[in-house]
Amino acid sequence: MSGRTRRSVLIVQPYVPAYRVALFEQLRDRLDDEGIDLRVAAGTPDGEQAARGDSTAPEWLTSLRARRAGPLILTRSGGELGDAAGVVFPLMGTWGELNQRLLLRKLGARRRVGVWGHAAPFVARANPADAAVERWQMRNADRVFTYTPAGADFAVSAGTSRDRITVLMNTIDTTALEEACAQVSAADLEQFRARYGLAAGAVVAYVGGLDESKRIDALVEALDGLWVTRPDVRVLIGGQGAQSPMLQPAVQRGQAIMLGYVGAQEKALMARAASVLLNPGRVGLIAVDALVMGLPLVTLRSDFHAPEIAYLEEGVSLHTTSSAAELAPLVLSVLASHGLPETHTYPRLPDMVERFASGLSEMLR
Repeated sequence: MSGRTRRSVLIVQPYVPAYRVALFEQLRDRLDDEGIDLRVAAGTPDGEQAARGDSTAPEWLTSLRARRAGPLILTRSGGELGDAAGVVFPLMGTWGELNQRLLLRKLGARRRVGVWGHAAPFVARANPADAAVERWQMRNADRVFTYTPAGADFAVSAGTSRDRITVLMNTIDTTALEEACAQVSAADLEQFRARYGLAAGAVVAYVGGLDESKRIDALVEALDGLWVTRPDVRVLIGGQGAQSPMLQPAVQRGQAIMLGYVGAQEKALMARAASVLLNPGRVGLIAVDALVMGLPLVTLRSDFHAPEIAYLEEGVSLHTTSSAAELAPLVLSVLASHGLPETHTYPRLPDMVERFASGLSEMLR
């Protein structure tokens, strides 16, 4: 842009999952209109995150070396920062470099520092020391980007002024899935059903990582219960992870069908073949998938669902129970219903991009 000094901002991530690529690419284009160059630096996943198989490394991504020292995550993004006017880190008390840069900010450093994430301890019981550090991070950051309004309220209660908070309404790029769902033909559906032996009204879907946070133990118990009462019901499993071997008994008896990591086309076929989405564990952005797919979601009640569960309405798009033993009867009850209403809303990525861009511009101003 002529006549305006261009600035740059760096977003640092543990790793970039596939579902975040569209956000960063669209955000980069949107910020370019504001005279801001966006760079993203990230490491590689480890442990259960790596087992999910959703990591990606687009050509615009800068590789970042990260190592752990006990609970601390240690990175050095100085080389990637260059003359960047600002940097945004995940809101994590254990991210050592974030704490260092916030301290430098308090000592008068000019580079702006932002944080983004849940803000509140939605998905796990907080370690008191870690939670205290994260509250300090929010109070001292130039900008706090929270996923949902509930996170913003928590940040305010922790001492962050509301005028330094941007609520993103966290979501994914739904365009490909919307288009894929609209394009599934009767012939496509019939072929998919024939391939896996699926009967109308007797199909359940699961989408997500196959690891501890998703309560695969409860999924197994639900499958066992369904097998006793309705052995004709088939369960499509879209995902992979460290606990996938736990599903082998259901696979061997022909009940569960492992589809591996699923993209838009596979999800669209699952959406048309299935009548309910069963995800016993942590509900996060799967809430958006459920709404796009038009499937009611069944899960366990928990204090540690991600904040995106608020996008769903209990008794309509969301059905919960407190016991894994009650999942199978609840699934059968929802199977017998008529799914979701034709009209339902969910946060869309262009709106999230606009909020993020506005917040970054405000942070750098």
